[in-house]
Amino acid sequence: MNKKDFEGMEREELNNLLAKKKEKYQEIEEEKNFVLGQSGRHIPGTLRREYKIELQQIEEQIETIREVLLENNKQT
Repeated sequence: MNKKDFEGMEREELNNLLAKKKEKYQEIEEEKNFVLGQSGRHIPGTLRREYKIELQQIEEQIETIREVLLENNKQT
């Protein structure tokens, strides 16, 4: 997603989306720590990369939403 995807949204909608993205990030981080923390089980390296990629994508979305919110604040 890029800025244009968020620019037409209302501030409240952006704040709700931001909260959901943060919650999703936290859930995936907890899941990753649980899964990768399993001792005695082989965890494929691709799974580590998948978690990393997914978390990076969510981080980028969070940052983009924050930028749009900041720009909206400057305009008002």
